[in-house]
Parts: sequence; C-alpha cells; structure tokens
Amino acid sequence: MDRTKVINKVMAKLAKKKVKDQVPGGVGDGKPDSDFDPKQLAEGIRIEVEHTKDKDLAKEIAKDHLTELPNYYINDEGESRLKVMEQEAEKELEKNK
Repeated sequence: MDRTKVINKVMAKLAKKKVKDQVPGGVGDGKPDSDFDPKQLAEGIRIEVEHTKDKDLAKEIAKDHLTELPNYYINDEGESRLKVMEQEAEKELEKNK
C-alpha cells in the first residue's frame, strides 16, 4: 500500500474516533473539525494545551472559542492574537518602569 493510501486510511480512522464530550454544553459541541479553519483550529489546540495536556480537551475548548469568534486565535492580518497581546503587554511594562 502506498504512503498516501496509508495516511488517508489513518486519517479516516481518526476522524471516526469518538471522543467523550469533556465540556458539556460547549457551543462547539458536535461540530466536526471540517467546520473550522484548519489554521485557526491548529493554533487553538497549540494554545489551549498550555492549560491542559489533554489534546482532545484542548481541541474541544478551541472549537468552543472558534464557534463564538471564527478568528479567535489568528486575527484578520494573520497574526497570532496571543502574540500581539503579549507584545502589547511588554510595551506597557516597559512604559511603566
């Protein structure tokens, strides 16, 4: 079996994987990954794993945020909102020294 077929087979299995809802009542509950911008979702998972080591929980939290605001993690200019916020905070700290 060629590599592409193997990857597609593994991805299909992962897509069917049932993950227990860890945040009942979340606004992103039941929405498939395909409903979200892949870059936003990947950035969301990367950021949310800072709060939990459970990637499924991080994904669920990211989906909740992205359901409420589709550009929650990456702004319209393509910048990480977290990085922009951290840069602004550093400027404020410098100003207040």
